[in-house]
Amino acid sequence: MFRGSKVSADILQSDIDKQILTIQCIVGLAQYQGLICQHIYGHKPGERTAQEILSDTARLDRSLLSWARDVPEAFRPGNDLFCSNHEFHFAALLSIQYYQALIALHRAALIAPASTFQSEVAKYNFDDSSKLRLLAGEAICVNSARSIARLTIELSDRNVQSRIMTAGPPLMACIVLGISVIKNAGSRSMAADLEASFDILNFRINLAFA
Repeated sequence: MFRGSKVSADILQSDIDKQILTIQCIVGLAQYQGLICQHIYGHKPGERTAQEILSDTARLDRSLLSWARDVPEAFRPGNDLFCSNHEFHFAALLSIQYYQALIALHRAALIAPASTFQSEVAKYNFDDSSKLRLLAGEAICVNSARSIARLTIELSDRNVQSRIMTAGPPLMACIVLGISVIKNAGSRSMAADLEASFDILNFRINLAFA
């Protein structure tokens, strides 16, 4: 009897620890999401130089990467999610929000002509790691969109019904993939990106009329 109670207490404590960890991860990411919003919308036009904007982008990018490294491996964005089915909902939400933050942060690289953006980055003396990430901004956005698409489809395959998974991130992923297709028409990944976008839209339409 005592042994059974001890096991039950251990399981309860484990669940409590996971809930605390969940809250810590969400709060930590929300803080960076707020900083990114301030970075994008909190300044008047012309208030910062291009160098200052790029420097702030690089700094926030480093912060996001640092946050992701501190997330437990089973839930860590950028990894394949091998957590149990009842934990997958949270892990997918956390990853989708992380990828959405990366897209928002690096969107200038996605929207601007590649040569123009790369020339602007090359003007300034950033450290090698920051320069590499800034120059890869478009690829970061596109790969993040692909990850959102993959997770959205996997949620559908697992029949996860969620009230906190909004249509925003999947639709953002479709827009990013659409921009990429237009900018890189004829690339070998174009068909896969178009198919992913179709799958996302089909999932959201079916969900709306379910």
